[in-house]
Amino acid sequence: MLLSAALDPKVLDETHFSQETYRDRVIVFLQGVLENVVLLVDSEEKLRDALRHAAQNLDKNQTQRVRILVEEIMKESRHFAITCQKPVMAKDVIDTCQTVIRLCDEYDADTAVMHSISRKSLARTTSGVDPRITLLDDYIDSEFEQYRRKINHGLPQLDLADPAMVDKAIFRAICFSSWLRFYDPQIGKANNCRGFYLGIDHILRIWQKSKFVTDCKECSVEIITIVDNSKTTLEDARRTMQAEIVKPLEAAYQKHITLTCKYDPDHQKHSRYLQSATTTLIFDRGFDFIDRRTHRFRECTIIRHDPTDKALSSWLRLQEVCS
Repeated sequence: MLLSAALDPKVLDETHFSQETYRDRVIVFLQGVLENVVLLVDSEEKLRDALRHAAQNLDKNQTQRVRILVEEIMKESRHFAITCQKPVMAKDVIDTCQTVIRLCDEYDADTAVMHSISRKSLARTTSGVDPRITLLDDYIDSEFEQYRRKINHGLPQLDLADPAMVDKAIFRAICFSSWLRFYDPQIGKANNCRGFYLGIDHILRIWQKSKFVTDCKECSVEIITIVDNSKTTLEDARRTMQAEIVKPLEAAYQKHITLTCKYDPDHQKHSRYLQSATTTLIFDRGFDFIDRRTHRFRECTIIRHDPTDKALSSWLRLQEVCS
């Protein structure tokens, strides 16, 4: 699953790379970002710009791998969460260390990543050292990196897992996204609306707890499904889904929810996805994962979607049908 971090660009100061072991630790961290870490940046993206600038100033021969990894991270917006937090400025220059700490505090990031020199400087200006700080000097053995590797393997089957752990994993996947999309072909049958309502409601309730989401002026939710015209008319299916899923959710969360119906003439098998700005999760049984009687998790597995897997594009190729 996903973790969040606020990164001080000073970790890429060229003077730190005199030791080969430090370069290796930076590489491990950057590879982790590509796998399952989202980086928090300020509202003006000065941290992001500072990271890019620091990487460009590195020696091309000794730190080529570091430069390549930073370039890969910069290409994908899903690796960054642009917050409403303004950067901390000192004489017209961003104070990256203080900005990172504020982001960590304001949005409850899992860690603030910096160099030991920055932490010493921070300790001189504050009452103490934040325990959530992770030093890149000894990053490989850090608690953050060990936990990142552990949760990257996914969750156990939901009905066998700790519900609090499941909710926390879902929260991490969606808490830095201003929009959500639910892809599930079975919703369009309109014969189990209560089951799908419970599952989507559970996820939206988790999403609403995020300060990032509450800070956003505009949030959007879309439900994408497939309607089989041989079993029900589009008008009847849409009317049922609107009445039993969409309208109750809109009333509960005061958000407009778009219902998109598609048609699949080839009746292909389509996976169920929860897509956010930072990652995509696959729900193997779909979004009716809450038992209607007990309200407990049903048998279901959630895994992170591999961004290189183009299976999600099969949904995009389907023709949208209008009522």
